Amino acid sequence: YYGGTNFGRTGASYVLTGYYDEGPVDEYGMPKAPKYGHLRDLHNVIKSYSRAFLEGKQSFELLGQGYEARNFEIPEEKLCLAFISNNNTGEDGTVNFRGDKYYIPSRSVSILADCKHVVYNTKR
Repeated sequence: YYGGTNFGRTGASYVLTGYYDEGPVDEYGMPKAPKYGHLRDLHNVIKSYSRAFLEGKQSFELLGQGYEARNFEIPEEKLCLAFISNNNTGEDGTVNFRGDKYYIPSRSVSILADCKHVVYNTKR
């Protein structure tokens, strides 16, 4: 059975065609803001730093109660990408990571390019 906007013979009897309302595209394939743009930006960051994921050394750091960092780094090329997460359900917070302070909203992840500059946050 097919979902979505299927008209005519591709739809089956007793099958409701429809898309998930919270998806990044609608049933006609048109982008739905803001989710489409948010996912596009995430994809661009990950694609830009794919070498760090595939070839870099992975490390893990606890930064405090509910805060953690996962780093992907190629030190000889000074290529680094860090994911700092705040797993606390109700409180935003500031963490100290490699000598700098970063504001991390609750239940979110911030991605730091070069392990220094926030280029993406899952709540913004």
